[in-house]
Amino acid sequence: MRKQRGVAIVTAIAMISLIIWIATELSYETTIEYGIHARSTQRLQAYYASRAGIELSLFRIKLFNQAKDQFGAQLGDQSHLINMIWEMPFFWPPLVDENIAAVKKELVQDSIKESILLGSYDTQITDEGSKIDLNNLGSPLKKIQDNTKKRLIEILETQFKNDNDFATANKDLTASEIINHIQDWIDPDDQSQVSGSEKSFYPEYANLYPPNRGLRATEELKLIKGVSTSVYDLLKDQITVFGTKSINPNSAHPAVLEGLDESITQEIVTEVLNRRSNPQLGGPFKSADEFWQFINSKGGRVSQEKQIEIPLIFDTVTTFRIKSTGKYKDTSHTIEVVVSDINKLNQELAKNLAEEILEKELKKSTTKDQTNNQKQDKGPPRILYWFEK
Repeated sequence: MRKQRGVAIVTAIAMISLIIWIATELSYETTIEYGIHARSTQRLQAYYASRAGIELSLFRIKLFNQAKDQFGAQLGDQSHLINMIWEMPFFWPPLVDENIAAVKKELVQDSIKESILLGSYDTQITDEGSKIDLNNLGSPLKKIQDNTKKRLIEILETQFKNDNDFATANKDLTASEIINHIQDWIDPDDQSQVSGSEKSFYPEYANLYPPNRGLRATEELKLIKGVSTSVYDLLKDQITVFGTKSINPNSAHPAVLEGLDESITQEIVTEVLNRRSNPQLGGPFKSADEFWQFINSKGGRVSQEKQIEIPLIFDTVTTFRIKSTGKYKDTSHTIEVVVSDINKLNQELAKNLAEEILEKELKKSTTKDQTNNQKQDKGPPRILYWFEK
């Protein structure tokens, strides 16, 4: 009987231990599954928050285009005020200033409570068209191709001269050689800018690359021979594949302004940013002469020849980059979109091509475009690029 009792106790202890182990495992698995599903819900909420920011930004750009067409001529020198429709960053939920009136504060708080959006988002819209279009390295128009190549080389040469770490990291190639590799990738012919045919000069790419086509995204630049991480980091804020062939000094990225000439320092760029955003200092620039005079008055040394080479516009922005980051609890989701007003972009391209194609034929097509584009397009601006992370 003692032996039987002993065996029964041991068996009971073993069964209890087994049950506890099973319960622990089930509890652990349940916790893991719950965590996975909770994270999935959070990611979904963050996605919809960032998507909401994109939709609102598309509406702001559409509203800007309509306001520009309807009121731009009437406002004259003050037309730049319309740019505030898209220039101002926007986030949700809005921060409530403690100094505002109690009634307004209550209205804002009531709006936040009524919102069905559980997450938050912040959006920023920037001028994409004023960046250097890398695909111009493959342009059939030699003037555009040469000007683009020259500007890119100048940016790299300035960095080689002023940054020892950059020069050491890229000591095997010159600025010209790096840009030649990029041009070989883009231009339609199979002759290398360096030597001979591209297939013999790039044996590692012989069966596939260079593809001899324009880049589809700036990130593709990382695939090109000679483009190191430091080269890409230097160029990424100054380049695009959706350019308008002209730069708007009133909305261009600071890096683009600094890259216009090696004599333009960060201090001069800061002066430009202050001037274009402050009406009391003169406000936005109205002409190329005014812009270059301001640059040189602040210490720049941009020659007359260089000023003529760089195409500038002061009218309107046609291509935008939208960045929207949605957040929900500890999860975030970012969407970047490039959109363009195709009609206005075509008109701007026509103006830039006028110097190198038959003038009479261009006038006919330009006049036709302007006649057909009097009506406002329905729907949001045309989406050219969409990236999520």
